[in-house]
Amino acid sequence: DAQGLYAAYASLVYLAPVLGGFVADRYLGSRKAVTVGALLLVAGCEQERVAYMIDGNSDHSLTLQREVKYPWSDKADLALVVARFPDCQRRHEMKPQPAASSKVSLYALAERSFTLQQGKNWYVADTQNCTLQVVEPPNDGATGKLIGNWQKKDGSFSFVPATAEPAG
Repeated sequence: DAQGLYAAYASLVYLAPVLGGFVADRYLGSRKAVTVGALLLVAGCEQERVAYMIDGNSDHSLTLQREVKYPWSDKADLALVVARFPDCQRRHEMKPQPAASSKVSLYALAERSFTLQQGKNWYVADTQNCTLQVVEPPNDGATGKLIGNWQKKDGSFSFVPATAEPAG
């Protein structure tokens, strides 16, 4: 019964702080309770956003957002913000991936079109209309030129540009 479930939830919303306050006052003390509560609030969430500025212009960009919601979570939620100001800006959810190996490769496909590879998942981002589409893996050579990778490097999430091939 949905009504009973909602009533139980609403009751716990009001009852949980009372129980937490009782435990804090009785066993921890106010200073330790505040310290433990603050640590629990900040310890769990990991949110990082890194933008690739198209042609060095902050009004035209692809921003990858990475979020690990809990310290025990082994999955990272990813979203791509496709922006071309002032015309459009949209946030698109991507498939979650292992938190330890968050890597997304970015390829230039056309003037305002980009291919993204996230493990076995492939996407096409279009900055003309700020869209992101899930696509089948492209044939060899159809990915475009590698621009770089969003990845964990030295403990932080960053965009690492592809190395230029030596002339010769």
